[in-house]
Amino acid sequence: MTVTAEKAELTKATEKVVLTKEGFKVGSTQYLRAEVASPLIGLHPQSLARVFRESGRSDEDRIGTKLGRTLFFTLEDLSRLGYEIDFSKLT
Repeated sequence: MTVTAEKAELTKATEKVVLTKEGFKVGSTQYLRAEVASPLIGLHPQSLARVFRESGRSDEDRIGTKLGRTLFFTLEDLSRLGYEIDFSKLT
């Protein structure tokens, strides 16, 4: 099996994905399920889903991450959407 330089670079850039009860973590970045992220900003999960849909024309343009039917948000995503995060509710 031959490994190309491009594939070697991709392997170095790939970080381990760790599942958590709140969502998942890649490197030092935590991705929270909408059900976990929404109380941090005082919204209902369905309202956060609506904000996600309205933040761009396609899933690639929207702020947040959609995997299958599940939405995930980083703290940076919530901030970019204009919400103040209540860190006292963070576990």
